[in-house]
Amino acid sequence: MALKGLQLHVQSDEEWDALLLNDGVIVVDIYSEWCGPCVGMAPTLRKLKSEFGGDLLVLAVAKSDNIKALKRFRNKSEPTWLFISKGQMMNLMFGANALEITGAVFEEVNRERQARENFTARTEGMPISKLHPIEMHRYDEVQKQMKLAKEKEEAKKMKCFRDRKVNECKNVLKNVSMGVMLVFPCAKEKYKSLIKEALKENDCVIADEECVRMDVDLLEEMFYFYEEEEPPFDEASLNSLLNAKCILLAIRSLQVVDSSVWEELMARIIYGKSSRSPPGDRSCFYQKMQTDMEDRQTGEVQILTGVWIPKKPYIRATMLRMFFPKYSDNLEVPDPGPLPPHYAMVFDTPKIKSALKIMGKWPKEFIYYGFFTSEDPENTELVAKSVQRLERPDYKSKRTYEEKLVISVCKKKSELILELVQLGPLYMSTTTEEGAKETDMFFSDDYADSLSDEEKVFVGSIEEEGVGKRVPA
Repeated sequence: MALKGLQLHVQSDEEWDALLLNDGVIVVDIYSEWCGPCVGMAPTLRKLKSEFGGDLLVLAVAKSDNIKALKRFRNKSEPTWLFISKGQMMNLMFGANALEITGAVFEEVNRERQARENFTARTEGMPISKLHPIEMHRYDEVQKQMKLAKEKEEAKKMKCFRDRKVNECKNVLKNVSMGVMLVFPCAKEKYKSLIKEALKENDCVIADEECVRMDVDLLEEMFYFYEEEEPPFDEASLNSLLNAKCILLAIRSLQVVDSSVWEELMARIIYGKSSRSPPGDRSCFYQKMQTDMEDRQTGEVQILTGVWIPKKPYIRATMLRMFFPKYSDNLEVPDPGPLPPHYAMVFDTPKIKSALKIMGKWPKEFIYYGFFTSEDPENTELVAKSVQRLERPDYKSKRTYEEKLVISVCKKKSELILELVQLGPLYMSTTTEEGAKETDMFFSDDYADSLSDEEKVFVGSIEEEGVGKRVPA
């Protein structure tokens, strides 16, 4: 255990055990291999010892890397101060606030002096191996932040998953003009003799047919976009659906039918001309397909659903994709994967016009952009998400004409990055890791949801007095 100036330097378990044998208040500056001791506080502490503490104050610096008792302090990036008396932890502080640390030293030394004068033992300490209340609070805060981050990440994944499903449905609806029909197991024997007439009246035919053993997982996937409070089937019909194979039908029109009218057309086929929902017109296809079944336990007669059609286009598109993949396999939306490495950049008002021109030249290299009141992501407000919105009269009340243009730009085009850097940004992320964090702080997960395709195009110009007209891409 070496002595440098008035400080003991502790680097091993043996030296640590010897340090604890010292009388008085021991103030330990704990450090790690990669982050040295707090040099700035050393002169202040040495002055306190010589002018105030005397024999009651022992100063030490301890390297936590090789000391088991200090294992939990390893890899810390901030100054850590441990106050010890009679082998017990009296206080723990983090940071390098000279005023707070000085005050703590005065308080601990005075308590130690008072205990000596009264010949009493100090009882407020706790074992060094236990977590101090400050550490517990910090641990709770870290856990809370980790939980929030996890929840945010899960919400982001769920949103991406839903967005992908929406895009897949849009692709199917745009390219596949078909209706779908579910025939329950109880109606498999009679649907063929009844459906031809119903389809013929509406110039439709069966384009494809699949026999499927339905299960809960398939139903959950099929009804991903189902948002009604009431379930689509009664309990008895659902049980019958899950206990035997059902029939899925893809229906095609003999006429040119726009995809958007299929819900109405299918409703007319099964419910009749004057009704669009169960039980439908008298003697309609839906009613003819119903089946009576006696409950074995109660003896009551139950009416089972025989046929069902989706009411919403997205559910129809999901069923086409799930059960008739040959019509939609080439329409799958690829997994976008993680965002490419990117930087966050901020441009002050005089540079906005030039920055937008550069963005117009490289539109595919930008992830987000927007106009904010400040370059500080923690203390800023969004003014407008696009040039087009900034030009609108209802946004002028928010204008200060000192707005900052914040952009998130992909790293891969070095010539683009150089062009933006030469423009002189007010701020730029030093690493792509920082860029990802700052992008998340400026731009929420649903930031682009309300933007039109036109607004997502990075074109426009900013005049000296404010916002000018859009220019052609």
